[in-house]
Amino acid sequence: MTRRLVPSVAGALAALALCALASCADQPVPTDPGGVLAGKGGGGGSGGPSVSRTDPSSATQDTTLDVRVLGSGFDNGSRAEFALDGVVGPKVRTNSTRFVSSSELVANITIAADAVADLYDVVVTTTNGKKGIGTEMFEVTLRTVDLGTSAGLYSSARAVNAHGEIVGEAELGVSAGRAAYWSRNELGVWVIRALQDPPQPAATAEDINDAGQIVGYAGGSGPLAHAILWQSVDAAPEDLGTLPGKSRTIARAISASGQIVGLSGDRAFLWHAATMYDLGTLGGASSSAEDINNNGVVVGQSRNAAGENRAFVWTPDAMIPGIGVMVELPTLPGYNSATATGINDLGLVAGTVSVIAGSTITSTRPVRWTRDAGGVWRIESLGTLNSRDTHVYAEGVNGLGDVVGYSRGRHSKAFLRRADGTWRELRPVPGYSDSEAHDLNDARMVVGKSSTAQGRTAVLWVVP
Repeated sequence: MTRRLVPSVAGALAALALCALASCADQPVPTDPGGVLAGKGGGGGSGGPSVSRTDPSSATQDTTLDVRVLGSGFDNGSRAEFALDGVVGPKVRTNSTRFVSSSELVANITIAADAVADLYDVVVTTTNGKKGIGTEMFEVTLRTVDLGTSAGLYSSARAVNAHGEIVGEAELGVSAGRAAYWSRNELGVWVIRALQDPPQPAATAEDINDAGQIVGYAGGSGPLAHAILWQSVDAAPEDLGTLPGKSRTIARAISASGQIVGLSGDRAFLWHAATMYDLGTLGGASSSAEDINNNGVVVGQSRNAAGENRAFVWTPDAMIPGIGVMVELPTLPGYNSATATGINDLGLVAGTVSVIAGSTITSTRPVRWTRDAGGVWRIESLGTLNSRDTHVYAEGVNGLGDVVGYSRGRHSKAFLRRADGTWRELRPVPGYSDSEAHDLNDARMVVGKSSTAQGRTAVLWVVP
């Protein structure tokens, strides 16, 4: 976290004077440090107050709570406020400050739903105007929802549509997993329900479009997998069948018009108007489709003629269903494998490139591909959340160009990478150590899971 600077006393006084002339009582006001700033354990010095810590040290957006402010030099009438970049603003508002002792105050604060998720300074002002600042001592975290399961066992969220409907899988009191659907009821509470079971056990829902159609698979991800379509949350499951001569079939994504893509045997498929089409390969033996946009453009991965794994874009013929052109996307220098996992309606493609030595993946990086005015595909590395991360995967992209995914190391860390290049770590819900993000919509509702060695739970992150 970058060290934050508090404005100088002169700058703060000038801002206060301008604010007074403009009658801007409701505007954010730079804090006056009173000539004192003592780093992470901000002290008052010269007889002023000192702030040593807060309890709790963090809270989520869209919350009202009591925060204990601990330190020294407080008096009855002292006020505690929370500042970002030296400014006390309305998004983290102090409703009241209660004096407990010279070493403790209790601040009742309201954190707005769109408050910036970051580290805030804690500013205590005594009745005689002296200030003490605890630098970056309180963290506002993203609003997270533990979607959980009705039986309290395991769950994982895979996709979210524009209406905020979420699908995935959950163990709901039975031995085999079930395809699951989450939505908010009239009280705004998230409720889970199981989709109707296919004949095969162990069903998973992989995607949901804005019309409420859901796709996934049953029978596990092995050779017995069957691709499934639910026309609505209340509908009976439909088996999509297979390509000729193939057995295992997994549906990955569905477009607004109901076109479905995935993997049948070892080939990428497109399901359109009750017919399954083989999308072919880049010249090698196998391919897999991972996503489709509302223009019918498909992305995924395929072996090329040299036997290398490469990302592809398949563009449909405007007149003939199931006919199109598959193009190999470039990879970064030094990376010998690539897969495309998401595409938005503007044609921006997100995915991952890898270095594979033998059967070992030694490094991965999230990337995006764009097509220039001349029709040439360009690749760009998206960087990493942390420079030490060596295995970072992109999972989905929204219409804004934001990308979500996760890094793997000692712990998995979910992330949102905005189109402007800024990164946000999406932390696990309390009680869990790891997190992965799999999909998001244009409202930046991000879905995925938090996990420990003991289990996992579906999670929703709401990012302003």
